[in-house]
Amino acid sequence: MDLDFNLMMELTEIELRLKGLDEGGKKYFKKDMTRPWSFKCSLCEKRVGSNKVDEYWSMPSTGYDRYRFCSKECADCYSKARKNELLAQRKQVMQNRKLLREFYKEAERRYMEVKRGGWVS
Repeated sequence: MDLDFNLMMELTEIELRLKGLDEGGKKYFKKDMTRPWSFKCSLCEKRVGSNKVDEYWSMPSTGYDRYRFCSKECADCYSKARKNELLAQRKQVMQNRKLLREFYKEAERRYMEVKRGGWVS
């Protein structure tokens, strides 16, 4: 059952990441900064600076970092691609759990046959 537990933990992590994609959104640069702050867009690598624009888009990633984007289009493109990737991973985990259940059922059936004195080949 450890395998099923590991698959459930992986499934939970995927669900949390899918939920995290919906938590991203528009952010505004602080106006009281003493120096301009900038970053590279996580998708197109365009330089975005607080001295040039007022807003950017942000999305959580794994860990403490966040993905930052220069525009809503870049954020949406990343979000769509990441969501499709996570949905494919979730589908694979669900298929693995189904195969594991079938394996356990067959193993239990064979065990019961042997326990009753029959031989299963």
